Amino acid sequence: MGRPPLDGIRIIDLTGAWAGSYMTCILADMGAEVIKVESFSHLDSWRGVRDRETAEKLNPKTYIGGQPSSRPYDRSVIYQSINRNKRSMALNLKTPEGVEIFKRLVKIGDVVAENFSPRVMKGFGLDYPVLREINPRIIMISISAYGHTGPYGKYRGIGGTTEPMDGMASLIGYPGGPPMNHGVMYPDPVSGMHGTAALLTALHYRNRTGQGQSIDLSMQEANIPFIGEAIMEYSMNKRVLERRGNTHPTFAPHGYYRCQGNDEWVSIVVMSDEEWRALVTCIGDPPWAHEKRFATPLARIEHREALDQAIESWTKEFDKREIMHRLQQAGVPSGAVLVSEDLVNNQHMEARNHFQELEYPEGHRYKTLAAAWKMSATPVQHWRSSPCLGQDNEWVLMKLLGISKEEYEKLKEKEVIATEPSQDAVSF
Repeated sequence: MGRPPLDGIRIIDLTGAWAGSYMTCILADMGAEVIKVESFSHLDSWRGVRDRETAEKLNPKTYIGGQPSSRPYDRSVIYQSINRNKRSMALNLKTPEGVEIFKRLVKIGDVVAENFSPRVMKGFGLDYPVLREINPRIIMISISAYGHTGPYGKYRGIGGTTEPMDGMASLIGYPGGPPMNHGVMYPDPVSGMHGTAALLTALHYRNRTGQGQSIDLSMQEANIPFIGEAIMEYSMNKRVLERRGNTHPTFAPHGYYRCQGNDEWVSIVVMSDEEWRALVTCIGDPPWAHEKRFATPLARIEHREALDQAIESWTKEFDKREIMHRLQQAGVPSGAVLVSEDLVNNQHMEARNHFQELEYPEGHRYKTLAAAWKMSATPVQHWRSSPCLGQDNEWVLMKLLGISKEEYEKLKEKEVIATEPSQDAVSF
């Protein structure tokens, strides 16, 4: 096994929640050394709350083993999902000592990643012009809702509020109904993937020129390309696309159909007469399939509601996986609607080794996601579960920066560093 492709790249990671943390998770999977610099007074919102009583009242099932324990902020399931392979240093950037430590990290770092509101880094005295003076090779990426310039440059936002602003919500929903979000903060991971590409590009540029740079990534702009069809429809034809549910303007059938069981579904898409004939054969060549209203692609689009009802009268009698396998074997695009349980226990995922098992420090073992690609020479390595708060304070300060044990203890006493939240800690 060769060296990981990003071995030797050090990332100083100030990101929280999803967008930025997903980006640095991908880079950590590829071998980058990611040092997550965390606040212990404003916890990463994906760590959850600081005390067990509150965690148990809110939702204890969102913690490893269904038990928040005395340190729920170290056991959050969603935090574990995107912070593997990282180190954690809990540092108070509101102190001169904390800022000085951060600057020392920048001097030996390659990338600084943050997804605060645009005002925050300047407030710390750590915006890009300052960091560039410390290390001209540093690359700084800032992910925010709308970017750092323009009329919305100071506006705050998360995936749930950015999605309506990027146009996606206007297209999701049923005709005559309200707009909808995806339900999973879709702009966050999309922005994280854009950030990964931007950083790799900047690193390549630095390899050629020796120069770092700043990257201003807008979550809104990162997601607009995913509705390119709607943008071009208006740009070229001055027509605003309307919500159409699960239907497609040129394909029918095209949708989700109820299957055997409770809330079980399968997707079916027919794009040609050949696929239509294959579908009809799988259904059992029923008389209704030969009616004039379903004889041509255009006729099927015009009578899609009746067509969907007829197809569902067949799908609801069978298991969703059985339908998927039968249609796929016949050459018809189809996929069972899988929930998380289906995915974790999926034979295909197991065959591709997509879920990796890691061990949490308290002994719990769990499955975590792997990268979505396979590399023959440098496969992804999962070596560590997500870190506990401040777990690597000593490693970063004493081993990496060469601070003495005496200095380290003084930093603890002055509350520049910590391994647990402050008494008044909040999530942000």
